[in-house]
Amino acid sequence: MRIEVDRTSASLFPSGRETVPRTHLPVSVAQIYEMARTNPWSAIQLFWTTTWHALVVWALVAPFVAALLYFLLLPGFRRVLRKTHVPLPPAEVPAAG
Repeated sequence: MRIEVDRTSASLFPSGRETVPRTHLPVSVAQIYEMARTNPWSAIQLFWTTTWHALVVWALVAPFVAALLYFLLLPGFRRVLRKTHVPLPPAEVPAAG
């Protein structure tokens, strides 16, 4: 079993620690990988609190990041849509009767 920790997730761990203060356990990323490789269940039990704290921060931050990206990218997407838009022929509406 291999557990992947990317830079974004790892950067949320300290934020989670600040959000929900508890005792700090100084461990390097290499130690986390080694623990996950040798005894995955023990690593899950040890880092469960840290992981859910990071998830809380992600849940609080993600909507704002998504909204920011939406509003920043929307004008560019609209510009591309206007340039590439091919008008459709008018739809024929059957006469009533």
